[in-house]
Amino acid sequence: MGHSLGTAPTVHLANNPNYYNVAGLVLISPLASGMSLLLGGEELKKKNPKDVFNNKDIIGRIISPIFLIHGRKDSTIPVEHSIELAKHIQNLYKWYPKKAGHNNIISELRMKFFQKCKFFMDYLSRFQNKRCNTSDNKIYSCVIRSNEPYYKNIYASRMIQREENYMISNTSDSVK
Repeated sequence: MGHSLGTAPTVHLANNPNYYNVAGLVLISPLASGMSLLLGGEELKKKNPKDVFNNKDIIGRIISPIFLIHGRKDSTIPVEHSIELAKHIQNLYKWYPKKAGHNNIISELRMKFFQKCKFFMDYLSRFQNKRCNTSDNKIYSCVIRSNEPYYKNIYASRMIQREENYMISNTSDSVK
């Protein structure tokens, strides 16, 4: 779990599966890019090699499901950062509460927060059960890195997509 600037090291560590086996990530008020936060506006869409807090360029390599939580009234890191990150995430679950800012999601929406996190944790346990063994005896996601035939990947992908659609459709505060 990472919050605000802490999402940068969280994403960086999860992006290194050889050292850290991460079942899932919870990112609260994440930033897509440090440079875009400082410079604002159009910088969110640009790639800057000097940006050491560039989550958007590496988050797409993470296979594990990611739960984005971002208050729509966040004036510190605008919700557009989460929306930009969501475009790059392979296994996404999101919640953008309407009345939350940067530091008050857990304090103001405590019960809803824990309910959403429990739902995500339940999803992670189902997601982990859908993983498969490959010929090299390493465990990879059936959807992304399986050595299984193409049609089995499609089937696994559809099963997980159905679960994600169910989760997202039951998230009334999500941005469409």
